[in-house]
Amino acid sequence: MNKFCYINTFSIGCHHEMINTCLLEMCCNITDSIDYYGCKSSIDTVLSGTEVGSCKLKRHELWLPQKANKIATAFRYIIGALYNIYILLRIPSKSTLFFSFNNVIFLNILSFLQRKKKHTVFICCHGELELLLPQKGGIGFFAAFLRMNAKLFFLKKNRYLDSKLNFIVLGDVILENLKILLPEQLHDRFFSVDHPYHFEDVRYTKGAERDFYNIGTVGVMSRSKGGDDLSYIAQHVDIDKYHLSVIGSVESEYLKPFADLGIKMHHSYIPRTQFESEVRELDFILFLYPIDSYKMIASGAVFDAIRLKKPIIAIKNDYFTYLFRKYGPFGYLVDSKEDIVGVIEMIPLLNTDFSDSFNILRGSLSPQRLISEFQQKVDKCFC
Repeated sequence: MNKFCYINTFSIGCHHEMINTCLLEMCCNITDSIDYYGCKSSIDTVLSGTEVGSCKLKRHELWLPQKANKIATAFRYIIGALYNIYILLRIPSKSTLFFSFNNVIFLNILSFLQRKKKHTVFICCHGELELLLPQKGGIGFFAAFLRMNAKLFFLKKNRYLDSKLNFIVLGDVILENLKILLPEQLHDRFFSVDHPYHFEDVRYTKGAERDFYNIGTVGVMSRSKGGDDLSYIAQHVDIDKYHLSVIGSVESEYLKPFADLGIKMHHSYIPRTQFESEVRELDFILFLYPIDSYKMIASGAVFDAIRLKKPIIAIKNDYFTYLFRKYGPFGYLVDSKEDIVGVIEMIPLLNTDFSDSFNILRGSLSPQRLISEFQQKVDKCFC
């Protein structure tokens, strides 16, 4: 293989830490040396958790705005696109470039330069594919700009891409949903690999023996993530028998309603150690995302449940259903908030031991297990 470059000109610090770490580790197993281009804070984070083996890594540190606000994020897109153009022009022709972040404002230029330089390019897709779906509600100027670029590139009817330009999505069901939208001539430019994840050893444990059950959501709780549904559930279950909580931040509009309903929550940021400790005390993790969510993106939140071996109760979506069908159930999927109430009330009679499914999931989604499939699909792109 010619020169191999692993490129992420968007992430800072811990942003996309797990997927960046796992993808780099998988790349280290298919080549002898890698030139790694990225922000110093991101490179440091990724390399601290990556097993590179005998692969030789050369760092190329790039400056990026380190703040996480909207303005800094917009600048990272723009600066990242300029870095990507520079890298494409600078490295020798017929090199292999692996972009672990898909910067949609760069794709048209990438496609043109890639053909001229005869590079083989792989781009890992994430949430930007959701820009291809029908818009829900109003969005800001820059988000609209990203959506326009994504649609112009991927949905143009007469779009043709070089056979050496390849896109990776993180799950077969995402690829199936994407092909419904894409022009047919682009279908073979995409392939899927399940989302890899590093799982530390965790003993499967139920919550402590007690006369109530702990059920909670993890991460930010907002209207789009089921705030109204959580209020409904709290009104329709025995809150003394089924303790509901939000482990993470809560949008201000729900602070008083949740308090009045007896939902336990935090009013400020909690450290990661406290977050982990509270999640370990849960009997079930509750996911209330809309039924049409996760069509184009893997759920990072569900990996917290798998990592800590906590069964879930969730409204069905494509990605959760895919994981259940492929690897076995690790909780309960239902159609509505009313069904969630029914499942919660039946918990004393339900099977809550999903240790076999968790063991299968954790073994199947490790980078080491996925490397063989990943290499086969990458190798096909060089034929």
